[in-house]
Amino acid sequence: MDKQDHELNSNEQLRALTEENQQLRENERLFTKVGYLECRLCYLASSNTDLSCKVRRANSRYLRSLWRRKCRQTR
Repeated sequence: MDKQDHELNSNEQLRALTEENQQLRENERLFTKVGYLECRLCYLASSNTDLSCKVRRANSRYLRSLWRRKCRQTR
């Protein structure tokens, strides 16, 4: 009886450890995915910032050229 109890207890421990291992692997996979998404988000945020700077510069150049044309026409 004692041997059966020990085997049963060992099987339960093995099952519990297997489930815990599966959960840890799933967590690791999710953390990896979150890390990837964080990197992607940072990249997109910096791209958006770069783009808005480029748009502002382009708008500024465009407005300056319009102002210069307007000044030339009034002369």
